Amino acid sequence: MPSTGSSLRTNSELVAVSPAGRRATIRDHAAHTTEDLAYDVLNAVPPQSAPDWLKASDLPAAGDTGGFVEVDRQTLQHLRYPNVWSLGDAAGTTNSKSGGALRKQTKVVAKNLVAARKGKPLRAKYDGYSVCPFTVSRDTVVFAEFDDRYRPKPTIPRVPTWNESRLSWVVDRDLFPKVYWNLILKGRA
Repeated sequence: MPSTGSSLRTNSELVAVSPAGRRATIRDHAAHTTEDLAYDVLNAVPPQSAPDWLKASDLPAAGDTGGFVEVDRQTLQHLRYPNVWSLGDAAGTTNSKSGGALRKQTKVVAKNLVAARKGKPLRAKYDGYSVCPFTVSRDTVVFAEFDDRYRPKPTIPRVPTWNESRLSWVVDRDLFPKVYWNLILKGRA
């Protein structure tokens, strides 16, 4: 266990939680075992999947149980249908799905669409960036910024966004919703 007292479990599924006892039961799919763990803070990420209508289409890769659109993970262009592009929660990328990831993906798709229409090479590449804000207290947040291999990928170099701060909380509460609704979804961020 890391010195922070945190523990990351991959290839695992949360199968039960006892909030009163602060216990969580985890099934490790790789080892085919279950484990009962004590916790102080539990951050559980639910399984992600595409909507049923997308799963039922020809766009996901054969055998992809999540039903995500089969794309080149850097250019975000479909591997079998070159006139199809995907990003965000529908794209078959290896990153964690987030608004921060969408912001980076939007720029890649926009640049590559322009290049494709002009018959030029697709030079814009998505690097797997994502960000997950974790509320630590009533007025502090930590921004975990990372790539699709969980390596730190801070947006602003030398600014330790992984430290909890009140400023991060204000940004997450007040600024990010405005950026998402008014800029990202309109292709301006």
